[in-house]
Amino acid sequence: MRRFLPLLTLPVLLAPAGALLAAAVEPELAIAPSRLPQRLDESPSAVTVIDREMLREAGVRRIADILRLVPGMVVGSRSPAIQPATYLGLSDDYSRRVQVLVDGISIYAPSTGAVLWQDLPLAVEDIERIEVVRGPNTAAYGSHALLATIKITTVAPREASRWGAGGAIGSNGVRDAHARLAGSGSAGAWMLSVVHQQDDGLDGRAADDRGGRRLDGVRLKGELDLSPATDMQWQLGAARARNGIGAALEQDVSGTINDAFLDENDHQFLALHHHPGGGGEWVLRLARNAQRYKEADALRYDWVYRLVDGVPSAGLEPLSLTRSYRATRYEAELEHHLVPLGAVRGVWGLGLRREEAEGERFFGTPASQRLDSGRLFGHAEWRIAPNWLLNGGAMVERTSISEPVFTPRLALIHHLAPGHTLRAGWSTGTRQPLLFENQGRTAAWDRDGHPVWLTLASGAASGGLKAERATEWSLGYLWVPRRGMQLDLRAFHLRLKDPIRALMRVESGMNTLLYPIGGDWLPLVLDMRNGGAVSVRGLEALLDTRLSRDLSLHLSYALTEAREDEDLEPGWPDYAATVPRHTAGLLLTQRLGEGWDASLRLHYTSPMQWGFLTRDALDASTGLAARIGYVRRFGAQRMRIDLIGENLNGRVHDFDRERGWDRAVWLRLALDAS
Repeated sequence: MRRFLPLLTLPVLLAPAGALLAAAVEPELAIAPSRLPQRLDESPSAVTVIDREMLREAGVRRIADILRLVPGMVVGSRSPAIQPATYLGLSDDYSRRVQVLVDGISIYAPSTGAVLWQDLPLAVEDIERIEVVRGPNTAAYGSHALLATIKITTVAPREASRWGAGGAIGSNGVRDAHARLAGSGSAGAWMLSVVHQQDDGLDGRAADDRGGRRLDGVRLKGELDLSPATDMQWQLGAARARNGIGAALEQDVSGTINDAFLDENDHQFLALHHHPGGGGEWVLRLARNAQRYKEADALRYDWVYRLVDGVPSAGLEPLSLTRSYRATRYEAELEHHLVPLGAVRGVWGLGLRREEAEGERFFGTPASQRLDSGRLFGHAEWRIAPNWLLNGGAMVERTSISEPVFTPRLALIHHLAPGHTLRAGWSTGTRQPLLFENQGRTAAWDRDGHPVWLTLASGAASGGLKAERATEWSLGYLWVPRRGMQLDLRAFHLRLKDPIRALMRVESGMNTLLYPIGGDWLPLVLDMRNGGAVSVRGLEALLDTRLSRDLSLHLSYALTEAREDEDLEPGWPDYAATVPRHTAGLLLTQRLGEGWDASLRLHYTSPMQWGFLTRDALDASTGLAARIGYVRRFGAQRMRIDLIGENLNGRVHDFDRERGWDRAVWLRLALDAS
């Protein structure tokens, strides 16, 4: 960290001069860091905001790809549906340490914790805003907000155009369509959205490596004024996704989710807002998420280890890989924004959650598995003086399979001069173990219907896994000299304690698969256990500016350094290797006049390895995309057309060496009416 401190002393030297050159600019507001509406320069955490215009300029089809423009975010593509998107790395195939909320609804899969980005019933065109909180944020949003929080807000029915439609067609089998209808009255509004996405998936060495994807989804969203002081928001949604279409099914040794599967999900959401007056507010949220997962029927020959009458044997046998599960999450949350008291504002709340899952081939029993949790949270903001602000928050959480945890945080903010702000922060975070991590038992099945074990989680049998814990110290600087320009610098040191790691261990007492390791064939199963601590320190920079009246630049960069605090045992993944030394993103947009504009998007990730023993050590990856667009109005109607090219520099391998996203070009058309 010492090598980064000279860079952060520059703002102190520049502040007096900057104050003379710039008038005070009111930065935009963010809600994600603390649940209180706060200016970006008074937030307790660093926040990256992506608005609707930036999404269009970037030309992304996949929501996770826009996150490559956030400092420190790492995105991979194991399959078209499974895109781990995590902060600083520190992840295996499923980004379990990042909380993702869509309109306040947590979207991770209840049993495995995976975020299946491409299976959401959500078109990029329906997103109004994305806020990414960089750093632990469990004090506000509970378990899973261990490293970062991604809050996605979709277009509000009252602000939506009366109708809209569009689609895309291009290489790699791109066939997308979306449509939207909206209406409003004196007491409320509604919006109906449908989406279809289709492509041929990743490119591999053989034709049957590709594995196409098809998604069909629908969302119905509404707002209703119940009284002058009370309003209601509600939402219904459902999606059906087929992944790995036409691919040769191969059992992934992670033993959790294959690349070829059917995923059906639905959600219901209700929020009541009551404003009693004086600046206070009560919010009640109720949500239900359900997922149904089923793998494609297939047989595969594998080397099987058996113990017969105490004598080990091995043979090549046909195995059924078909597995399925059903999972449901219920959530209730009460949030109270207190009436401001002088220089103090505050919010507190409590939440209850129940997760239920059943699937004999995922848990080794037909019985339903259940995880209950409850949490109490709060945050306060105290303006000590006109230029000094203190933020503090905490959460207490307990689940039915782990011990209670307490996660506090503090941030001291000082406005050096108009447009210049320093932030010093200390934040803790936690992530409770998931059902699958604690007691997952997956198997393939032989011709006689006997299990051949792939996963034998030992957490429940050994008294339960411990919660992961993170502690971060940070020093940040935000410079907003004028509207449309922002420089955000942050130095940090983060320590992740007791990370739950997926490891391969020898299991010689049950039927398992044999794996070639170090020249020997060993009977191995997947297990999840708490491992040694990992420390990461780094420097982040984010610049948003207009280089001229018609040329804008978004530039992000992160320099990180990670180490394992303890020596690794055989079979344990090296989490320090999951943290790339450098990540960078760039978006350059030029307005050409008469409705034309163009943009260039670039992302870079230095060598890394996703956190699982058998994952490939990746070389540096660079992706280049370009877009040229045209907008024209016809009375109340507006037409947008974009020609987009992705991975123009060649195939991008951001997860393994076998498959990657190849060069693709598509034409995108959108129509809407006010």
